[in-house]
Amino acid sequence: MKVGINDQIFNVLKKTIKQQTPSVNEYILMFDEMSIKKNLFYNKKEDIIEGYQDHALQGRSPQMATHALVFMIGGIRKKLKQPIAYYYSKEVLQHCFDAGINISATMCDMDVVNKRALSILGASVEQPYILLNNREVVTIFDTPHLLKCFRNMFLKYDIKCPTNITSNDQI
Repeated sequence: MKVGINDQIFNVLKKTIKQQTPSVNEYILMFDEMSIKKNLFYNKKEDIIEGYQDHALQGRSPQMATHALVFMIGGIRKKLKQPIAYYYSKEVLQHCFDAGINISATMCDMDVVNKRALSILGASVEQPYILLNNREVVTIFDTPHLLKCFRNMFLKYDIKCPTNITSNDQI
């Protein structure tokens, strides 16, 4: 996949959306940062050096890329998961809307990069949604990930919780 929106995937999704009923056309846009190995290489086809930070339409930077922000849609009423882009901007949401994909919510973990991206897009504690073209897209944090982090903090700091449960008590 090239950086940015994958037009081939969106063309297939547009055809799929036209064939399904509107009630099934409800999706969540999920995103997460992923570590990548630093690596520079020459792309003969594009005549560019790959491996630098690339923000698609927002341009490239001279720093080597160490992470990529990956986007995937997941069906709410339909079993479908499909990566659609990697990087972050409102452009991803707009592309989904233009393709007829009804994004109801976004979902990510509480990583600093993700929280900053949501903040830049206008989401806050007081306004837990992104507003784009008069559409509200709710922002949700990944609950299983939050529970895993909570558990890990208990393990890291060896936190003990006293209980009154005895072997004769039934649960």
